Amino acid sequence: MSRVAVRAIHQDLLEHTRSVLSDGAGTFDGETLTCTECPPFQGTDRLIFRDTEIVLIHEGETESEIVLRLQGMGTAKILTPYGTMFCEAKLLEYQRQQTAVHIAYQILQNGDVLSHIALDYQFRPLV
Repeated sequence: MSRVAVRAIHQDLLEHTRSVLSDGAGTFDGETLTCTECPPFQGTDRLIFRDTEIVLIHEGETESEIVLRLQGMGTAKILTPYGTMFCEAKLLEYQRQQTAVHIAYQILQNGDVLSHIALDYQFRPLV
């Protein structure tokens, strides 16, 4: 597992906001990128890259596991202090390069878009 410098940008495309999600050290083993969020976000994020899907895992005050399938609909499980919500997840854009990843997706419930998010991660090895 390699230590990397990670900078992640979170865009809420429904609210038209853009925030720095992470800007610091993380790890990358070729399949999983892990980083810690910076304020006001709180928690740890893992992106797992598989042949047929991308899994986004957030652990913090709220927890989520979003499975974005390259073909077809995926799933989202979101745990909050108020309960657990199960939704559909739709991958809209995915570009992966050696040191950068762009992901755009929607979370849907009963056909209604609950969130529309774009994530941009840049990472490089730490010496």
